[in-house]
Amino acid sequence: MYEKRGKDGLTRLLLFLLGLLAGLAVCAWAVTTISSLQMKKMGYVPLTPVMKAAGYEKGDSQGDAFCYLRDNPRIELRLSPDYSSLTKNGYSYDARGRFSSSLHTLYAEKAYIEDVLDVQLEKTSVIKTGKTELPWFIGKYTAVPTMTKLEEWGWEGAPLIAHAGGGIVYRNESGQREILTYTNSLEAIQSNYEKGFRVFEIDFNLTTDGYLVAAHNWNNQYGEQKSLADFTKNGIREDLTSMTLDDVMEQLHVNQDMILVLDIKSYQWSEEEILDRYQTIHDTALIHGGQSTLDRIVPQIYQRSEYDLIKQVYSWKNIIYTLYRDKDIPEEDVLAFARDKEDLPIITLPKSRVNAAFSQALHAIGKKVCVYTINDLDHLPEWLNQGVDWFCTDTMTPDGWRSLYA
Repeated sequence: MYEKRGKDGLTRLLLFLLGLLAGLAVCAWAVTTISSLQMKKMGYVPLTPVMKAAGYEKGDSQGDAFCYLRDNPRIELRLSPDYSSLTKNGYSYDARGRFSSSLHTLYAEKAYIEDVLDVQLEKTSVIKTGKTELPWFIGKYTAVPTMTKLEEWGWEGAPLIAHAGGGIVYRNESGQREILTYTNSLEAIQSNYEKGFRVFEIDFNLTTDGYLVAAHNWNNQYGEQKSLADFTKNGIREDLTSMTLDDVMEQLHVNQDMILVLDIKSYQWSEEEILDRYQTIHDTALIHGGQSTLDRIVPQIYQRSEYDLIKQVYSWKNIIYTLYRDKDIPEEDVLAFARDKEDLPIITLPKSRVNAAFSQALHAIGKKVCVYTINDLDHLPEWLNQGVDWFCTDTMTPDGWRSLYA
């Protein structure tokens, strides 16, 4: 009898402990759920499942708050220990106030992490094997890739195009800060992307061994035309990273909201050479990101004859006609040429060709006006009064624009 009572007591104790554990588990689940609901109301999402949905896996944090890695393209995402700065392959994002920790779970502001990852996050509450609806916090995240649509160039940024990758600040031999322009360097793209630029004009020239590289002018910048190996090793400056065509395309692959405006100096080549260069650009874009990369490339033509020529390679989504070589073409000829071309949304003018009547006529046929190269914020009202919509610039910044014209 005593043995039976002992077994009954042990059973009751085990049942009590199991019940206690179950109760604690329920309490922990409830607390976690309440915390998750509160974070959701504040616009935050749990980082781990979101990163997994976007194709990332954890890497070595090396003292940072976290490190996530992704292949194809190879992306390294790092958050500084104080949660103030997030970097993606060298591109820096201000992370202050964008992350929050609750119950040992790291959360990120949904809109912010979508912008960094170039995705739209969705939460499914339907079990794959059935149709049972579940609460939102039990379902899984999915990450749908997004990218800037060229047809929507008037997004919530400034109408600025970073000329030759944009200017970059450096210190000269005297220690004074200066702006270095025309570099077409990786650092120029990264620093100006951080400033809010999303449209980048990049110059391309041929090396002595026939490769396209991001270089504006051999004679003025490099002294002479370089081979690919020499250009890659030495570049324009020892503290700046020169880029090949592959390197530039990889930046578009990493940043799905980046748009590339080509300046390939095609006026110096024969039609056969132009076709060859554009075919190379087309094929390289497909290697680095496929259709997504290809459709964010905007060719810039300098003569009307180039329009049909480059379309033999690909039906580019958008093309810019720049009056660089056709400086003396009559305005009525420009209007006649551009009028019925829906894939020609922008006409770029030198400052000497800008006037209100011409801009108004271009607007009437659905075209926007861009002017190059403008670096003075103080005189922007004059250009706006002349009907200019877009500005190619070395030194103006989106923040400077918004401070005046928000």
